[in-house]
Parts: sequence; C-alpha cells; structure tokens
Amino acid sequence: MSKKRFVPVLFMLLVLTVSCSRKEETLYSPGMGGVMIDLTTDLPATKAEVMDDLQLDPDDFQVEVINSSGVIFKRWSTFAEYKSQEGAGFQMNAGGPYRIRAVYGDSTASGFQALFFMGEQEFTVVPQQTTEVAVVCSMGNARLAVEYGENIREDYTDFRTIVYSDRGSVIFGKNEARSGYIHAGELSVYVELTDAAGEKKYFMNSSSIAAAAGDYITLKVDTQPIEKENVSLTVIVDSSTDRKDVGVTLPSFMLPADAPEMTAAFTADGESISFVEGVLPEGDPFVVDMNVPAGIYSLKVSVSSSNPELAWASDMDLLDLTEEQKSKLSDAGFTVPDLYRSRTQKIDFSSIAMLVRVLEDGSGQSLGIKVTDGLGKTADGRWALAPKPASKSISPVDDGNVWARRVYNVTMTTDGNPEYLYPLVKAEGSEEWVRPAFTGTVSEGSKTVTITGLEPSTKYQVVAAYVDNANISEEVREFTTEATQQVENAGFEEWSEWEYRATEGLFGLGAEDQTNYAPYINENTRWWDCNNSETTPGNRTVSNIDYKSFPMVSYVSGRTGEKAAQLMVIAISNTATSGTAPSPTVGFGRIFTGVYGGEQGRSFPSRPDKMKFWYKYSPNDSDIFKVYVSIKSGDTVIGEGTFTSSESKANWTDLSVDITYSRADLKADGIYIEFVSGSDSDKWDYDQSITYGGNKTANVHGGSTLTIDDIELIYE
Repeated sequence: MSKKRFVPVLFMLLVLTVSCSRKEETLYSPGMGGVMIDLTTDLPATKAEVMDDLQLDPDDFQVEVINSSGVIFKRWSTFAEYKSQEGAGFQMNAGGPYRIRAVYGDSTASGFQALFFMGEQEFTVVPQQTTEVAVVCSMGNARLAVEYGENIREDYTDFRTIVYSDRGSVIFGKNEARSGYIHAGELSVYVELTDAAGEKKYFMNSSSIAAAAGDYITLKVDTQPIEKENVSLTVIVDSSTDRKDVGVTLPSFMLPADAPEMTAAFTADGESISFVEGVLPEGDPFVVDMNVPAGIYSLKVSVSSSNPELAWASDMDLLDLTEEQKSKLSDAGFTVPDLYRSRTQKIDFSSIAMLVRVLEDGSGQSLGIKVTDGLGKTADGRWALAPKPASKSISPVDDGNVWARRVYNVTMTTDGNPEYLYPLVKAEGSEEWVRPAFTGTVSEGSKTVTITGLEPSTKYQVVAAYVDNANISEEVREFTTEATQQVENAGFEEWSEWEYRATEGLFGLGAEDQTNYAPYINENTRWWDCNNSETTPGNRTVSNIDYKSFPMVSYVSGRTGEKAAQLMVIAISNTATSGTAPSPTVGFGRIFTGVYGGEQGRSFPSRPDKMKFWYKYSPNDSDIFKVYVSIKSGDTVIGEGTFTSSESKANWTDLSVDITYSRADLKADGIYIEFVSGSDSDKWDYDQSITYGGNKTANVHGGSTLTIDDIELIYE
C-alpha cells in the first residue's frame, strides 16, 4: 500500500510584552501611584503557517488586577474596555506586589473553538509615579490534530478518534480537518473503526501522552499490513519557538488481542460451595480477578434460582442496569465499580451471592459471571451454591418486660448472620404468624429486640425467624400484654358536696353555712381527693364568711360533660374582711389520687407512656401551676412526668405529659397523679369575684385558677 508522507506542523501564539518602566507624571494623591497597562500580540513568522485560522486581538483579552492577598479588585471584561476609559490609566495604593492577569478563552473547555491564552505579570506601585506594565501571554492548553493514513481510508468505511483529558474530550471524525484544543495533562487516545459489514473494532493506546500547555500535537493514525493487523499511533509534539519535532511511537494495540481472563475460587468441575445461609464461607470464593486487554464492554451477572424474589437478578449487565436492579444492588450493599473499558478489575460478588436462600424444594442455585471485551471476546464462570439452614432459638420472655403495646429484651440467637433474625408473633385465636414492628441490636451470634405495635390485654406467642417467615425456631415463647387501664372519674363528673356550719356568733347568733366539695361520690371507693379542709375550717366567729372559710377545689362547667375540676389559690383569716386579711392562711388548690392525710396514690397495674388532659389557666402575677404523675413498683418509682407553666390559657387546651421510665423491667402496681393551682403564697388579690360549684358566685381573697377535665392515659 502507498503511504503519504506525514509533514509535521507547528502552532504557537505569542502576546508580546513591553518592558516595564516608571516615569514622572502629575502628582497623585498621597500614598498613591499610577498604572498603565500595555497588551500586544505578535505571531512569529516560523509559525504563521498554522495560525491562519486564528484571529487573536489584544482588545478581546479580559484583564484583571490582583492584590497581594489574591483578591481581584479591578477587572475589565476586555482590554478594549480598559483603553476606552479616560487617560487609560488608574490610581492605586503604592506598594505591592500586585499582579496583572490577561486571559482569553476558558481554561476548562475542550473542542475546536476552545483556544485558551493566559499571561500574568507582577509589579509594584511607586508613589507619585506611573508604572507601565506589559504582559506576556502564551497558550494555556494543548492543540490537537489527527491525520488518517491511506490504509484506514481504504479498509474501513467509517472511523473516528477521541482524545481524552481529565477535563474533557475532542472527537475527530473521518473527515475532520480542523485542529482542536484540550486541557493540558495526560491524554488518552481511543480509536473506533467500522468495516463494510458494519462490524466495529476498538483500540486504545496502552500509555498516556503528556501534553504541556502550548504543545501542538499531531496524531497520525493508520493500520499496518502485517499478519496480525495493528493500529499505529505516531505523535509529533512541537513545544518550541524554533520548531523542533519530537517523534513518539506509542505501543500498538494488537489484533487479535488476548481474550479476557477471569480467575476466582470457584471450582472448574462444578462442585457446590456450601455455607450457612447468609454467612460468607471462608476463602473469599466470590472475589473475581479479571484481566481484559481489550477493555470491559459488558459484565453480566446472573443469579439462577427458583426464588421469585430474585427474578430481578436473573440477567444483569453491570454496565447497563435497570433502575430496579440499581436499587436492589444498593440495598444488598453491592457497589458497582467503574467498569467501562477497564482492563483489570478485582470485584467481590459476595453481597450478591448472599442473596441466595435455602429453598424448600431443594433445587440448585448458582451465580454466573460473564465478561465481554471490546472485540466481542468473553470469559465466564459460575458458582454452584448450596446454602444450609441456620439455627434459630429464642429466650423466654420476662414478664416485667411485657407492656401494654410493646415487649422489651426479646433475645434470639443463630449460627448464621444475626442481622437476618427477626421475631414473628401470633395473637391468641389467630392462625397467622405476623412480623411486628421492632427495633434491635446485634451482638455476636444474637439479636435483642423491642417489639412494638401490639394489642393490649392480649396473649401472644413469639418465635425467632431467619430470612423468611417459613424459617422459624422450634421454641415458641408466650406472653400477655398489659391492659391499657385508665384513671377513674377521668372527666370529674362525680362530686360530693355538703353544707357545714362555718361560724358561731355571740350566743349562737349570726351563724352561716358554707358548702364544701370532694371529687368523689363514695368515700370508701374514692379515686381522687383534694385539700379543701385546709381552707374550710368551721370555727369562724364573725360574718363575711367567704373571706374566712372557702373551698379551694370545686367544679364548674366541663369541656365535654357537665363538670370539670376547678382549683384555686385561696387566702383566709379569722379576722378577714373584704379589704383585710391579716396573717392569712394561703392554700393552693390541689387534687390528687389517694386520701387527704392518708394513703397517697392508687393501685394500678399498667405502665402508660403519657398522661393527656385538657385545661384552662388564669395565673395571678405569673404564678405557676404544676402537674405531676408517677408510676411505682412497690416502693420504687419506676416512671415520672412533670409539667409546670405560668402561661395563661383562656380556652380549653390539650396537653400531654411524657412519663419517663428509669426501669423498663419492673411491673407497675401503683399510680400517683397531682394537679396544683399555684406555688407562690404572695400571689393573690383581695376581694375577687369568682364562679364555683357549678354556677355559684362569691367574692374571695384568691389567686390563680386551674381548671382540668378529660384525663386520658396514653399507651404507645
């Protein structure tokens, strides 16, 4: 075949610098000097032959002035803009060093119009003088050209060359005569040939090309008529003004290239790899080493299994995955490496192999790998997989860990992967095992979980499951959840009220009756009590009874029912009048579970998570009301919740008080709840008009008023 002689060509652009000088000018402001910028371009004659297509004008360069901290404080989008300003000069603070930077084009761009020039010059400013600064600009990227030889043009119908850098690429088609520009650095060359039958062949140089800024690189691409056809890439690098050509011959990419090779720990005779389901066998049998001289163009992975849940994995190309396959592989913990045209890979497929499960029908399962290179050559391998069932066991459930809707500290063990353990529960009367909501922690060989979302007052069975609902433990444990018990008289509809003789006047004259209240009907079965006896003594001896003896706790209209509990701060005195109360007794209205002066709390076998109620509050001078709830086991307080506030609430407002438990393993046997209307004995006023006892009215010495209704215990 005839050969066309390759004539190297040369490219260079020079922005000429003028020498810097200082000259006297008109006086500048104190501490200031002047700056004049000069920017010119010149094309050396030795390189004019390759510069015909370039039209560089100094007026098109962007110009920047940079201070010693690297901050750009002056910028002109073009040199022409700079020159258009009056006087074409500017003042600056004396000193430095400063830098002038001139730029043309985009340093990161690649393509046929992506020429990039840049130059910088450091300077200082002298007080009361003008400094002239000139900049030398040179090409900041590399210029590329591709010449195709006669053999390629005769033997192939289509071809193209792609040159890559770390910032981009330039594509040269079969008829591309233009030069392109690319970011300087290490370049890779990729050639694609298409013959008359439409068959494509692909080549890549085995070592990269070093391209410096200002280099003009010509790639001569042709085939050689030898027994084993190869592609020859010759690189001419011109990086000097006097044009000295350096020839570099890259190692050719041989055809036919060696076929891919794949090695792994699987056996060639098809023996099965046996392992406990979900546990990696020793020896890394699923780590595959691949050597693909022609580059990886396809890497297919197939899981052969009758398990329908693995249908998505029956045919996967890791270079062309569906969205479902990407999601499933990510869930399995498999990270797809960068494979395209890669020549060597070491991939761990264990996370895919571990998806294979024990099958009830005992059918065989396998994992297959097939790699295809750019020449269509392949290598493959297949594992025959034989997972064995893992052991499962579950510990007895301690009664103290069983709450109304959850169970703590259920421990399961296995010789497999404890991550795959989970509980199954079955309620009494049901035939179906269900997977409940749970959280858990894993330690060596075991998982301890908290089961949630259970029904109260229900007997359950629980087993340990591994991987799927059919793979359960032989042990069956039982437990019964607590009741979601509520407080009695939660809406404060039940009240006792009675008249008592509050005063005895002289010779028994002028006696007055007062009404007292208690939040229960039957004294022997009371749930709630109050502290009215502190402000309702019966030994007053003068008139104005409401200032001398008055109940702190009574009822008013309810939120949903007829009644709600009203708690007040009351000040009384034996000698009080509407305007005086010397040495008063101040009481804070209090309602609580238990008996005043006796037993505190009530029997209660459940463990609620919150106490919810509705309230209104009218504070006196920012006085604070208090809510307290505690759960006990014997003499031990195992859970508590507190809330205080001085915020006024004129309308019914709901509130939940969280109960925090210090012990989750002790059964409850008691509850104590308390509401208190205030806390400061100095915060009350004389002669307040109030409503109490339903729709009664009175004038009292009183303070803050707390109204509560509709208490509910919440079990989560």
